[in-house]
Amino acid sequence: MKVMGIDSSSQKTGIAMYNGVLQFYDLVDFTHIRDYDTRFESMIGELNSQIETLKPDVIYVEDTWEKAGGFNNTATVKKLSYIVGAIHGICSLAEIPFNLIYPSEWRKTIGLQTSKLKRNELKRLSIDYVVKQHGASVNDDVADAICIAEAGYILNSELFE
Repeated sequence: MKVMGIDSSSQKTGIAMYNGVLQFYDLVDFTHIRDYDTRFESMIGELNSQIETLKPDVIYVEDTWEKAGGFNNTATVKKLSYIVGAIHGICSLAEIPFNLIYPSEWRKTIGLQTSKLKRNELKRLSIDYVVKQHGASVNDDVADAICIAEAGYILNSELFE
C-alpha cells in the first residue's frame, strides 16, 4: 500500500510516499511567487502532477488546527483550507481515499513523545526522527510529510489486519 503524506502550506508544501519504507519525498516550493492566487494555482498544479505521477493508494493531509483562544491568523488558516480543499478535490476526481490527520495524531501514531514541547521543538523532533529512522536530511515541511505518510501507513495497516 502506497501512502502519500502532505504537510500543506500556502508557500511550501512537503510531500512524501511511504509503503513500509520511505519511497519518495519532495518540497513543493513556490515562495518566489508573491501573488497568492498565482502561487495557489501553481502549487495545486504541481501537487496534482505529483499525485498523478506517484499514484498513491491513499493520501493523508495534515489538518489545520486551532490554537487555544482562536486561530493566530485567520487569513493563513483560510489559505490552508483552500489548499486542503483543492487536494481533496484532486483525490475525489482520481478516486483516491483522502484523510485529514491532526499533528498530535500522526506524532502519537509513530511514537513521538511531544508533551509540553513548543512549535520549534516539535519541528526539530520530526526532523530528528526522519534522520534517525530514514537517513534523510530534510527541512521541517518534508520531515512532517514523511511522518504523516508513515502514520497513514500504520493506520491503514491496522485497518486491514
